[in-house]
Amino acid sequence: MKRLLIPLLYFVLALCVRADGGFSAKNNFGVSDKRVILDVDGVTPLNKGFGRMEIVSAGKIITAVADGTGSLMYTNGMFALGIVSVPGTTAGSSATIVVRAWDNRFGATYADAVASGGHFGEYQLVVTGLGEGISPPSPEAFAAFQSFALNTANGKPLGSVTPSVTGQGQVQVSPSKALYHPSEVVSISAVASPGWAFAGWSGGVVSANPVLTLAVPAPLSLTANFKPLRQLTLLQEGQGTVAPNPTGPYGDGATVQVTATPAEGWSFVGWQGGASGSANPLSVTLTADTTITAIFKPAWTLTARTSGNGTVGIAPPSANYLDGSQVTLTATPGVNAVFAGWSGSVTSTANPLVVTLNSAVDVTAMFLPTYKLISTVTGQGTVAIVPSQDRYVTNDVVTLTATPADGWDFTGWSGAAAGSSPTVSVRMTHDLAVTALFTAQPPPVDLSGTAVDGYLSGASVFFDANRNGRLDAGEPSTTTDRSGKFTLTVDVKKFDLNRDGKLTPEEGRIVVDGGLDLSTGVTRTGQLTAPIGASVVTPLTTLVDAVSGANPSFGVDESERRVKQALGVPADVSVTHFDPIRAAADGDSRAAGVHAANATLSDTVSQLGAV
Repeated sequence: MKRLLIPLLYFVLALCVRADGGFSAKNNFGVSDKRVILDVDGVTPLNKGFGRMEIVSAGKIITAVADGTGSLMYTNGMFALGIVSVPGTTAGSSATIVVRAWDNRFGATYADAVASGGHFGEYQLVVTGLGEGISPPSPEAFAAFQSFALNTANGKPLGSVTPSVTGQGQVQVSPSKALYHPSEVVSISAVASPGWAFAGWSGGVVSANPVLTLAVPAPLSLTANFKPLRQLTLLQEGQGTVAPNPTGPYGDGATVQVTATPAEGWSFVGWQGGASGSANPLSVTLTADTTITAIFKPAWTLTARTSGNGTVGIAPPSANYLDGSQVTLTATPGVNAVFAGWSGSVTSTANPLVVTLNSAVDVTAMFLPTYKLISTVTGQGTVAIVPSQDRYVTNDVVTLTATPADGWDFTGWSGAAAGSSPTVSVRMTHDLAVTALFTAQPPPVDLSGTAVDGYLSGASVFFDANRNGRLDAGEPSTTTDRSGKFTLTVDVKKFDLNRDGKLTPEEGRIVVDGGLDLSTGVTRTGQLTAPIGASVVTPLTTLVDAVSGANPSFGVDESERRVKQALGVPADVSVTHFDPIRAAADGDSRAAGVHAANATLSDTVSQLGAV
């Protein structure tokens, strides 16, 4: 058998270098030249002229290629390296070689490409079959070399995209390639099938964005998850709108925010159907087809006004109220005011007032000013006030009744009331002050005197208040004693018609009826009279009383003057107080004239009527 003098490694390599510096490999064992071929997935590479390759052993470049010249052959889009000699090897031995590849645009040498950050890659490979014959790398070594060649650029692994799906849909990768340079940007899109929705990425990327734009510096496995679409149907009852966010389509488990917006004059009440409650906005998680109805009802306004001094409280307060809502209105009067009632949509005096809103309501709380009534008394007595209260509303009518204390008389009103009636009414239009006037009653008066026509004993004496000449019920009376004297006690309060506290001739007279004339022993018939204040009752006083009674304008004094003048009675004689019998006994010279006048009185009566 022929032996070679110089140990050689007959090893044929074919290399394709891409413009981006990546390269791949395949084993073409079985062909006549038993080459190891480095290829680009069977595709003729672009920009082949930029590829550079060298083989290094023991730190020395043993074969270099450039521009497809020299020992570098170009076949079917591949750069093929010719026979490689590995110095220092013996037949049947193995050697370690390093295959380097780079883009010469980043450097004339491999070191220059590495220094400039250009596209490059290298791999250490053990080959056997030195000496006679040609032996390719072991399958394990070649597989490792192939992995390196397929996944290396710039000294870093090349990227790849391995998508998968759950549910129904697909993943689209652009550009669609087996390997990607680390700086290369890839678009990965999830496209749902009809009736399905994208739910998100999982695996190497977690995102809800259906389109990913990213670099792939390493192998990337990710899953597009699709879920069935869920139908969300939004309805409304009443006037308003319902809007979802986001709008569909919706995947299974999607969360949607639904907002109800009432129209003007309406209010949102709540949800029915696939949701309940009144939360607005409403968060809905769709795990099935769902129908939701927003309920709107008319919203009514409540306007509360005031008239006068006061305020109105509203509970609960709101700009609008749902149909059928109940609201409580409370009227609070201000200082010196009183609540008088409600007017407008509701007429009532209730306070608080409960209003059921079935339409817009406009009410006014009416407050009226109030006034003080102060009552006082002078003297002794009381004043009853009806109605009795601290303050009164405008135009209230109040009745006052004065009641005197025992021994006192009511005499009238002063201030805001007038008159002498014990009961009076006042109308409250401002603060009023009223005084009831009481005066002390006069004590009973004793009318004492002597009945003289001769002293009359046992005569009936009475106070003739109505001057009718008869003793009437209630008129005081008495009887003269054996000397003709009497004392008649008269209640001034009862007979004091002009309320001046005393008795006057206009309010009555003294009447003496009958009696025994002690001087003759004859019982007298007929009546003698005298004005109030007379101390004797005689025929002369009877005439004076008759004249004053017939001529009220004369009075007692003028009537007495005329009587004395007519009968010739001395002017200095007081007819109503002169006792002629006593005066005669006392030696009074006038007694005879007075006695004569009394005796002849009946003869002059006719003359007095003409006086």
